Amino acid sequence: MTGTLRPPTVTPTSSLTLFVPCRVWSVNEQRRWIWQQRSREQRKVRELAAMTVLAFKAAVRRGKEPPVSMGTPVGIEVTPVTARRIMDADNSAGMAKHVIDGLVDAGLLSADMPDVVAWVRFNTPEKGRPEGLRLELVPA
Repeated sequence: MTGTLRPPTVTPTSSLTLFVPCRVWSVNEQRRWIWQQRSREQRKVRELAAMTVLAFKAAVRRGKEPPVSMGTPVGIEVTPVTARRIMDADNSAGMAKHVIDGLVDAGLLSADMPDVVAWVRFNTPEKGRPEGLRLELVPA
């Protein structure tokens, strides 16, 4: 067989699902931390979100993932996945701010202002492994 290999064609998609692998912590747990630990955990989640976006962008460049053609504004669904006991949906809301900041840091979103992110919805946490936050970005 002769010829050249071509990467598979991928069609642009209008939504994006990302999984940020991190330990899911609650608002109550965060409240008990001293400020150094709180700052360290928040920075870690923000950096993990940015690294997840950068890995996705690299996969798009290699042709392994479809490019995303989302306009603005977008809506973001946040679903925590935890191996520990299931917490209330609003109890994991504190993590979403740092994850969205990481998406802005990596350049996936231009800002986290209301004209770019129209809404954020928190789904009930799911039990499973690996632990983390599943984000689905959809056109608003």
